[in-house]
Amino acid sequence: MDFGFGRFRLSRRLDFSGLGQPDGFIKITGGGTKDGIDWDDDILGLSFNTALFVEWKYISFGVSYRHKMGFHAKFSHAAFANFYQIPPPLQSTLVDQPVDTRLILPSLLMMGVAVRYWKIEVIFDAWWTDWTTYRELRFKFRTLPPSVSAKNWNGTWAFRGGIRYYAYGAPVLKWEKGVPGWFIPKRQIYAAIGTFYDNNPIPDSTFEPTLPEADRYGLSFGLGAKWDFIGFDLAFLFLFSDHRYKNNLIGSTSGSLSDPYTANGEYVTDAFLVSFSLHLRF
Repeated sequence: MDFGFGRFRLSRRLDFSGLGQPDGFIKITGGGTKDGIDWDDDILGLSFNTALFVEWKYISFGVSYRHKMGFHAKFSHAAFANFYQIPPPLQSTLVDQPVDTRLILPSLLMMGVAVRYWKIEVIFDAWWTDWTTYRELRFKFRTLPPSVSAKNWNGTWAFRGGIRYYAYGAPVLKWEKGVPGWFIPKRQIYAAIGTFYDNNPIPDSTFEPTLPEADRYGLSFGLGAKWDFIGFDLAFLFLFSDHRYKNNLIGSTSGSLSDPYTANGEYVTDAFLVSFSLHLRF
């Protein structure tokens, strides 16, 4: 079983230019405010997961399924909307109040296979994320009309693969009482290279700059070693994404694609990451 503890924070600009007033904004919060789990205020979710793992000689295979999880923030002090910089004509209407909202996190299906032979280990896995659960972002207010933002996300696939080469201390397949098992040496030196592809779930019709997702490609390589009770890993990741173009009315206050608040244009995200880890075993 899976138990989830959720919180959310959302801010949005309110356009009062039609009243000749500067913009205001609304801040919607849900869940507790503490760093740890807040049993009284956190939004709770419940789900389950199941898995199967099979290993025989040089090949191992695994599949895991995690069911979707829903979070429901009902009208309460744990889910609240606060309005700021509201002009006088609207202060009696746009008042602070509880909200009701629901979010469903997606189901996740993961499959992987690994092959070990000689000094080489080859791994490949595929992940399916059912983002079709994110159809809309809806907030129901106590005294105001609901706020609904269409999302219509798609289910996505992600693929990852890699090769590890053991220069020293490769795992050894041994048989005990007729059953094969892997012996992992206490001293190892290895190098690895990997690649991945992540499919983007956001359609062009609901693409927005708050989350400029695009199909992503990655290439990584690294080195690692362990010696008795101490070890380290050093890795480098090059991350590239497709160019993404926004050309919709999201953010528009005039109903025009040329409205500057749409932030229409080209979005590109590339990154280079370095990681180092040191681990101890007792």
